[in-house]
Amino acid sequence: MASLINYHPSILQALTYEVVNGQPILLRGHQAVARGQKTVKELHELPNLQQQFLSRLCFDLHADFGREYFILSNPQLRLSIDKHHWRAIDVAIVKKNTRKFLGSPILQHAPEYVFLIGNRAALFDLRHPFSYYHQKANDLLAFGVQKVVWLFPEKQQLMLAGNSRHKWPMQIWDRPVELEPGLWWDCPVYSKQ
Repeated sequence: MASLINYHPSILQALTYEVVNGQPILLRGHQAVARGQKTVKELHELPNLQQQFLSRLCFDLHADFGREYFILSNPQLRLSIDKHHWRAIDVAIVKKNTRKFLGSPILQHAPEYVFLIGNRAALFDLRHPFSYYHQKANDLLAFGVQKVVWLFPEKQQLMLAGNSRHKWPMQIWDRPVELEPGLWWDCPVYSKQ
């Protein structure tokens, strides 16, 4: 990990986006905090397009799945894989017949589905930045998530990851995706405006 030594421990903790095997993955743009160009609070704020996209996504997911599932979203939402390993997530979908997910942004149990929007990790600080997406999806699936839907608004593409041995290709999001047999989700085409 690059540039971790320069941060005071409390600042390092505030700039940590995820922790993988005890190693922090910092928020993209953390260098601007070190240079005094941004505050930690500013770095945590979602870009306007991403905020709008997340709000619309949660609204649409609630319309599609709200009868049988809770739609959980919180800026601090994360899946705790173990004490020294947690992953940030944007939206978790859990069955309504379970209450173990309510009350904390730190999930100790795997939700059925996870939706991720873009990426906020500082990838170029990582040893293998191009494997980040597959490693994160694999972590979530290994923990018990059934499907990971990773949305890339700038490109209007998505990656659907499941526990199959198939590759997880990027696809344009104008086609419905099957979350489980008989359960389809159609990503509304959101404008870039």
